[in-house]
Amino acid sequence: MTEIKNEIFLDAIQFPTEGLALMGKVTDAASPKAVFGEPIQQGDTTVITASSVNVGLGYGLGGFVLDRSGSEHEKRSEVNGGGGGGGGSHARPVAVISINPDGVKVEPIVDITKICLGFFSMMAAIIAALAGHKAAKHKIRKLAK
Repeated sequence: MTEIKNEIFLDAIQFPTEGLALMGKVTDAASPKAVFGEPIQQGDTTVITASSVNVGLGYGLGGFVLDRSGSEHEKRSEVNGGGGGGGGSHARPVAVISINPDGVKVEPIVDITKICLGFFSMMAAIIAALAGHKAAKHKIRKLAK
């Protein structure tokens, strides 16, 4: 079993370009084709969608060689280590581009959900800060007596 593990790990160390090639394929997801949709023609108007694309990834590989000492027949080197990786991507529409004889018009796509979540988060922070301020003020008065 140790020989098989050593062989797999040594192959991974000798050929890290395979991992880099995989990373290159994943980052291709952030190409202009992913950001801008295919143009849609309707009469003399062309519409193109634009998206925000985020891609994150990483991988690592590590190991060491352990020399086992003993009698002449028991000496051997053993490679230990491992590796792993992961990634993800996210895309969301941000604008619609309209092209017609009158000109080019870019209309942003507003995400009401994010605006509402931001508003309620801000209100919760303000309420928590005011409650903390009131408690501190009460404590100061109590110590002053």
